[in-house]
Amino acid sequence: MIRIILSWAIAIPLAAWLLFAAAEKLTDAESARAVFETLNARTGITIFDPMMRFYVGVIEGLGALLLLFPASRRFAATVLMALLVVVVGVHFSPFLGTEVPLTLEWDAGSDAQARLLASLIGLMAVMLLLLVHPKWSVASVRDDADAGTEAPRADTFPPPG
Repeated sequence: MIRIILSWAIAIPLAAWLLFAAAEKLTDAESARAVFETLNARTGITIFDPMMRFYVGVIEGLGALLLLFPASRRFAATVLMALLVVVVGVHFSPFLGTEVPLTLEWDAGSDAQARLLASLIGLMAVMLLLLVHPKWSVASVRDDADAGTEAPRADTFPPPG
């Protein structure tokens, strides 16, 4: 029961954060547009804004919705983790030139890009919980519901018998 509560406690705020981020990208918010416009200017590739901003927003929005369904939570976490790896890589690239502060003390003058990058890395850590924790899979939740049956579980090692 605690596994189910923890799984929902991670999935709901994560989905809310991702829906907010997707809405920013899809509604042409200045904060989301700035990153993609910077990529346009520094790389000379004009596809970053608005097309890549739109695609990233759609992936974030769909991933957030899929996180709300336990059957698709691991798939959503996999897709979103791949997206986050690319996003963090782009932030570390010379095209954005995000400088990572050596301290986590964020005052009013700290760089917004560095705070965003730290948030993305934290989001990756939370997403990793949904990806690798074997007890939060749909199969183990079904097994908990069928606790009265004597069927062997596929994830036990060594196999019974």
